[in-house]
Amino acid sequence: MKSNQEKKIKEEEGNNLRIDITKMKWTNTKLTQKVKTLEEQKNVLVKQFDIQKVDLSSAEKELADCRDETENMKRELNEFIRSRDLMNKAYFVFFKYHLNIF
Repeated sequence: MKSNQEKKIKEEEGNNLRIDITKMKWTNTKLTQKVKTLEEQKNVLVKQFDIQKVDLSSAEKELADCRDETENMKRELNEFIRSRDLMNKAYFVFFKYHLNIF
């Protein structure tokens, strides 16, 4: 009797171990799939980051170009204002001394 009971107990333990191994394999498969999914998501995010980094870099260059252009326009405007002021003074001098208006 003991041998039959021992055999049944060993069979149950063996069955339980097989069930546990099956569960572990299933869990391992699910975890492997999850890891693959996460790696794919990571790769997508890295690509998006690289694209945004390039976009940011080009935007920074464009901003620098705009700043340079703005500075050039300011210089040109200041030169124009100076030349206009000089012309106004020249006209004033011309009218004052040559035409004796003032």
